[in-house]
Amino acid sequence: MTGRVLFIRERDYIRTNVINYGMSIIATLVSKEFTVKAIDNNGRYRLYQHKDILAEVEAFAPDVICFSISTSNAYTAYTTAQYLRCHYAKSPAPVFVAGGVHVSHMFEEAIDHGIDYVVRGEAELVVLELLRAVLDIREGRRDAVNMAVPGVAFRREGVVIDGGVAPLPQDLDQYSDVNYAIYQVSDFSRHARDANDFGAVLSQRGCPFRCAFCSDRYLKEPVRRRSVNSIVDEIERKRKAFGVDLVDITDTNFTLSDKRVTEFCEEIIARGLNRHITFTIQSNSFRVVKPEIISLMKKSGFGWVSFGLERLESATQNRVHKIQSLDVVYQNLKNYTDQGFTVSANCLIGFSFDDLERIEAEERAFSEILWRYADSIPVNIMLPCPGTEEYEELPEQNRKWYLSPMFHNIRRPFYQAVKRMQYDPRLVPTFNFDAAMMRRMLRMRDDMRLRSLKKKSLALFVGYFLMLQVSKVSEFIYLRNPRLESLLFGWSLDLIARLDAALVAFWARKGPSQTAGPS
Repeated sequence: MTGRVLFIRERDYIRTNVINYGMSIIATLVSKEFTVKAIDNNGRYRLYQHKDILAEVEAFAPDVICFSISTSNAYTAYTTAQYLRCHYAKSPAPVFVAGGVHVSHMFEEAIDHGIDYVVRGEAELVVLELLRAVLDIREGRRDAVNMAVPGVAFRREGVVIDGGVAPLPQDLDQYSDVNYAIYQVSDFSRHARDANDFGAVLSQRGCPFRCAFCSDRYLKEPVRRRSVNSIVDEIERKRKAFGVDLVDITDTNFTLSDKRVTEFCEEIIARGLNRHITFTIQSNSFRVVKPEIISLMKKSGFGWVSFGLERLESATQNRVHKIQSLDVVYQNLKNYTDQGFTVSANCLIGFSFDDLERIEAEERAFSEILWRYADSIPVNIMLPCPGTEEYEELPEQNRKWYLSPMFHNIRRPFYQAVKRMQYDPRLVPTFNFDAAMMRRMLRMRDDMRLRSLKKKSLALFVGYFLMLQVSKVSEFIYLRNPRLESLLFGWSLDLIARLDAALVAFWARKGPSQTAGPS
């Protein structure tokens, strides 16, 4: 079957300069049967405005446009879809299809914003069937009345038809290749220093845990794993194609299985990749990882582990279903630190039930961890996403926070970039915290980062402290005149992004600080 399919991932609220893995897998699969082009509007070197996307659409002349929509880019995706829909108001338009975790929940919202068909859940097993059906209808070979694909929602005669959730692919090795030729890679990479922007690798899908802030029916699906050979083959391809030497394994918990970690490490060593590549991972503390496993990981090139601790007070852990023993947490932190890992322990604040007392308690607990073991404590203020328990706690008037234009500046102001803020919670209300609570949460973020940098390096601490002073000027101006702030500080954002990436690479490759407290 012939047909032309354009994939678009609109810009997130923070441009990550990383080509989206999920859309890439689906676009590569579709490219085996259709002519495909993909645009990921999150590159460092080019930002597509609406007129630029329209020019790409007109040049490629797609039959179908597929949007990858997450909560973080729903606003920009919807506005682009509506812009294109208006352009085709008097002529036949391409069919609009959307997929992603956000629209899997909010499929009616997506349809209301101009999407024709929404895939709910993972799309691998249904996307080709959907596209064949859509093209048959478009070319008159099939009656739209008989349209029905499992896992696909659409509107027929004013009524939304929900096809349920798409079946899950089990053999992930079939769905792991990415054909980067379908992208304009120069949007992301033009220099050797950009190589590691292609270093993300996903080795498994699903999660066995049920955390209230991120676990939904799509993310908590049963854990399914790629084979070790498939993962290492991908790493070798990326090293050869782009020169990648820093690989971020983006699994929510890479260390779920000792057996699998061991097999992976042994394969990395057997191929000699441990001499050329540093690995970073995310982990959890639901159990103690054996010291011999950690030692093997270090020998294999692993350098940085990020623990998703989120909260440490027991009452709060119970509230968010993040159950972990402090004894296990401390033992894991000590074991990784002793083996020379750089250790990061993440903290998440801004829950519906948070107050000043809880924030104070968490800061004391995480300060203890920083003093004793961790190299850094990133503190994030939560954004409740559709499908999670915390989203259901939002006041009704705040539930569409992700569609606020204030959440989607084309460029971040200087002060947010310096502080690594995902967003400014004062500008995008969620749980309507009062001014004192906002100040306290923001101060905790700043203080924990300053302490982390001071522990690592006095020079980094002084440099960051000075940048914070400058950022106060940016913040003062931005809250009164965003355009003026952009004129004064916009030139510096790429520099900050590169400094931040260099800092990440530095911490991943270097051993832990020597100022850790007693064990």
